[in-house]
Amino acid sequence: MNIMHWLSLALFLGLGSVALANDTSMLRLPSATSTHEATGQIVSFGAERTTVKIAHDAIPGFMGAMTMSFEARTPTQLRDFVVDDRVVFSFTSAEGRRVIETIVKQPARRR
Repeated sequence: MNIMHWLSLALFLGLGSVALANDTSMLRLPSATSTHEATGQIVSFGAERTTVKIAHDAIPGFMGAMTMSFEARTPTQLRDFVVDDRVVFSFTSAEGRRVIETIVKQPARRR
């Protein structure tokens, strides 16, 4: 290629980059927020019950069983729960935060 071809290619690529940078619709990333449902057992509560640590069962397609903390969506969301309660809950996960959307006590297992 001669110098004119290289300059034309460089100009073309440069203008294409400017066009893409000005078209923000092409730069949007899909939402990284995901919602999941799980079951588990309450292990502990954080200060003023703004967080709860739950030993949860495996969450198919998301993660294996483990113990982790979740933020309460509202200040009163966790008030009726105690350590060792079995719960069914849903939560959103985004940007390293896990926020409880719903949480209910799981019926006691019959022995």
